[in-house]
Amino acid sequence: MTKQLLRKSIRENLKTISCKKKQDFSTVIAGKILSSKFWEDADVIFLFISMPAREPSTSSIISHSLSSGKITAVPRIDPHSGIMTFKTINDLLSPDEVLVEKHPFGFYQPGAALPDIYPEKSRRNLIIVPGVAFSPDCQRLGNGGGFYDRFLSPLKDNSITIGICFQVQIASELPVEKYDVSVMKVCTESNWYFKQF
Repeated sequence: MTKQLLRKSIRENLKTISCKKKQDFSTVIAGKILSSKFWEDADVIFLFISMPAREPSTSSIISHSLSSGKITAVPRIDPHSGIMTFKTINDLLSPDEVLVEKHPFGFYQPGAALPDIYPEKSRRNLIIVPGVAFSPDCQRLGNGGGFYDRFLSPLKDNSITIGICFQVQIASELPVEKYDVSVMKVCTESNWYFKQF
């Protein structure tokens, strides 16, 4: 199956899950992330601002990261260059202050003035990654823009990458190309999956 057809199939599957179930599943996923050793050990949390209809909610994870004092960063895609960077949001009073700029794609994101942050080698980084689909061996199918593939490809051993999704977004196999970057682990409401090295 092509990437385009698989994305369409997964999105149709997501429509069969009620908003209430998505919220319940999101709560389970957040609990698993927040109780993990990966979370406990991390100095910096890189995570995405979720689209509720398509992804597990990350709002409670963001709030917990801010309240626990971890360095917290969310992505911003420059509307002109298309480059994705991460912005630290620890100085904001609440997560509601993050979404100040509407991207041409239609979603809201942090403004350009917030400071950039990168996964430095001197810190223990946890990167929570979105995806349209993941496989049990932790391959990832994104939305097609390549933003996370470019961001993840140069990362070193100081970064743990975890994909989060609903169980219906797990596909037995994914069409993989040479520029596609996998994650180390995947967390759903039902299972953890681990990449075999």
